[in-house]
Amino acid sequence: MSHRVVPSSHIRSIAEHSQALEGDVTRQELQHQVLHIPEHPQLIIRIGWPTTAAAELPPTPRRDLRSVLLPSS
Repeated sequence: MSHRVVPSSHIRSIAEHSQALEGDVTRQELQHQVLHIPEHPQLIIRIGWPTTAAAELPPTPRRDLRSVLLPSS
């Protein structure tokens, strides 16, 4: 498996999918037949470009950073 770093300025669309991996069969097929890894896949990330005719998506709401990070002790 190869990994490629793509500058964020070249990315037009990112979609995260975890629901696809909630089923045992799909998760196991991805784990063993596609990725060939012992670990359980947790997330599928699709990176690409939307169709040229696609409308601009509105920004999605974000949680405040302080609500998702714990202060260091």
